[in-house]
Amino acid sequence: MQHARRLARLCLLVCLALAGCLSFPSAPAAQEPSPASPLSTIALPTSPAGPLPEVTFSDLVVRRGDEQDEWIVLGMAHNKSTSALESVAVRVELLDASGAATGETTVLLPLSVLQPGTFSPFMVRSEQAEGPAAARASLESFQFSFEAAPHISLGTVYTTELPGEVLVRGTVHNDGTQPMRVRDVVVAWRDASRALRGLAVATIPGATLPADGSLPWIADAPGTSPATRFEVFVAASPVDSAGESLLVVTDGPTWRVTSQGKGFATGALRNAGSAPILPQVAIAVSAAGRPVSLEILQSSIPLQPGETLTFAADQFPGLQATLQSLDADNAEIALKAYVQG
Repeated sequence: MQHARRLARLCLLVCLALAGCLSFPSAPAAQEPSPASPLSTIALPTSPAGPLPEVTFSDLVVRRGDEQDEWIVLGMAHNKSTSALESVAVRVELLDASGAATGETTVLLPLSVLQPGTFSPFMVRSEQAEGPAAARASLESFQFSFEAAPHISLGTVYTTELPGEVLVRGTVHNDGTQPMRVRDVVVAWRDASRALRGLAVATIPGATLPADGSLPWIADAPGTSPATRFEVFVAASPVDSAGESLLVVTDGPTWRVTSQGKGFATGALRNAGSAPILPQVAIAVSAAGRPVSLEILQSSIPLQPGETLTFAADQFPGLQATLQSLDADNAEIALKAYVQG
């Protein structure tokens, strides 16, 4: 599973043959910027005139990458100012033994909004033949944000070991009285010496988080183990009102099993509004009171007013491995759909 995996495979089903395996056409997955990608072609935000906010950088670690001459720098940004910031760009310099810069890269923080007093991990990849002795980070640019600080909490983080990776999952809970829009969930982890080792941007539903509600998230953490300590960072924004959803789940989601024993979820959406909608549906799987997996389907074709779209999902990351670890089976699966137009 790659960063921010979104399985964009929402399809109209003409018939459902429960006796055999089903295959569904899929649309190309939406491309999202990686937290490790340099801003070589992305326009940087324009910083407002005046004193710079106090943003400090710590936990800088330089590690060798997977490719030849590739170096990875991980660090933590801390907003010590009294203002919320967004589109924060960080300049990271590689240093030689004398402290001279041998190269630099600029990246955006993976958290789109950095509230006062909060942290965001970051990661950059650079190429140079000589191994750097250290790294230095500084504030490159930013914009002030008018987003109010959200009242949220995080549920327990659960892990499942898969071949070559660990699946990490959890929930974000809205502790406030206003609906929320969860912008980003970023997961970081450290090694035995407490040095930063990696980060991943989690997949989250686009649905509005109502007051006293929860949204699931899921991410993969390559190179970790189930015993790894994970740190979760969230950016969320209050919205005036959740409003009445114009995209309605009219059927399901229902868990079905083919004659070969493969499970999948089905359901249907209807556009109850008066304008076309590009629908997204996230299907969350839970068992034994724990989040198990999450698949997000997104259509590239607008759903017209009054139209119904039937969906099916069968690519839930880590589903079988997690069910086995919980000593659960298909009969104990519970499903919940989160829709967004």
